[in-house]
Amino acid sequence: MLCGGFSEGLSREVSIEDVSSDAFEKCLGLWLGKDLNTESIEELFLVASTADRFEMRGVCEQLENAITQTIVGDPVLCVHALNLCQAVQLENVEAAARNAALDMFGDVRGHLVEAEESVVRFFLESDDVCVDKEEDLLDLVVAWSERHGAGADLVGSLRSAAMLPS
Repeated sequence: MLCGGFSEGLSREVSIEDVSSDAFEKCLGLWLGKDLNTESIEELFLVASTADRFEMRGVCEQLENAITQTIVGDPVLCVHALNLCQAVQLENVEAAARNAALDMFGDVRGHLVEAEESVVRFFLESDDVCVDKEEDLLDLVVAWSERHGAGADLVGSLRSAAMLPS
């Protein structure tokens, strides 16, 4: 049993470090059955991250479903969600975003120059990526490298070394 004084006992307000009061309030609202009103996918991820931190499993599932429904069919949001999944571990969302991006890779490819390196690496290494010619993936590496000033390591992730000059 805990004994002694708590600073929270002196005040009607409790502060939780590194938690947005708005995100926490939205988590509680979802937990109580209220509808979620969000402005952006970033906000959905923030609320999902908060729900995950406080182990609100049902709320996490609702948010993962909402994010998945939002990103499917939109190549920009798929890539954005994959980037956000690098910071917030939402495995179901990441799997859905990867599958959706693979299904519409032709549309997604141009947006991958904005992606995190690990996201680009996944697509370069995936046998499920369908491209007209393997050189399209090399073009992606070149464009990504020019944008980020790095990327030599990505060349080693290309599926087919046969397209590289010897």
